Amino acid sequence: MRAQSAHSLMHLPSQDSKFKILIVGNANCGKTSIIERFVSNKFSEEYQTTVGADFRKKILNWTELGDAKVAKKVKLHVFDIAGQDRFARLTRSYFNAANGALVVCDVTREGTFEAAGEWKRELDRALTTFDENGRPIKVPVVLVANKCDLLQDVASSFVAGAKMEQACRQHGFVGWFVTSAKSGSNVTSCMSFLTRQMLAARDLQRAKFQQKHLQTAQDTGFGNENGNGIVKADKMKATHDITEMFGSTRAYYDVEEDLAVMNPYQSAVVSKGLRLKDTRNQGRRGSKAGRQQSSGCC
Repeated sequence: MRAQSAHSLMHLPSQDSKFKILIVGNANCGKTSIIERFVSNKFSEEYQTTVGADFRKKILNWTELGDAKVAKKVKLHVFDIAGQDRFARLTRSYFNAANGALVVCDVTREGTFEAAGEWKRELDRALTTFDENGRPIKVPVVLVANKCDLLQDVASSFVAGAKMEQACRQHGFVGWFVTSAKSGSNVTSCMSFLTRQMLAARDLQRAKFQQKHLQTAQDTGFGNENGNGIVKADKMKATHDITEMFGSTRAYYDVEEDLAVMNPYQSAVVSKGLRLKDTRNQGRRGSKAGRQQSSGCC
């Protein structure tokens, strides 16, 4: 099932989402300035080195920027990752559970283009997961060439564009943008594009989950009088082990007419009708009666 058609084919309901985004790249490429322009619409000429990582939040009104049928509001948690090698061991811990990323390079520095490929490979190593058939699932990563306001002529712009296109094809970026944090050019556009890619990936997983559940309902013979395998909430409560998505967490959910679905990109946020029960510590605590009968301290 293709990502762009998953939402329409499976008639998925609109669902607000929360995504974690990484902003990575070599030092002094303008990562912090891009975030500041995107979140606060401000720009500072003073350069301050990011130590380790920084964190900002931004809520997008997707009714205006995208399709309200997909989501009305999207909350972004943006992590500014330091580019210096001396912070590498510290910053890689922030990669966990990210839903998308921007790799930022400096359009005036050739070496940062070459480093973009290594950043992409590092993101793939940290964030790639695998489906039940062993096929890799990669998070969307966008290549951004910042500081386009420093380009001297049109020829330089064409050269930069050619380099970006080549890097996208070679390293598997989902898209590329030439931006300027100073003027604000294309900053919102690249973030909106990345958000659209993350929403598409989310809906693809929701559609696969719903399709699998429908097939299971049909195979087991559960369904309404029309035999279409869709079970109404007042007739059935289903239990499904989703260990592959949430570790050892088990979800108990009510199946509605359109079927409740889960967003696998939100670790503890579920859609309507879902109740999460963490069973990771079961077996270690013991029952209350057992503690009372034991000869140790309670």
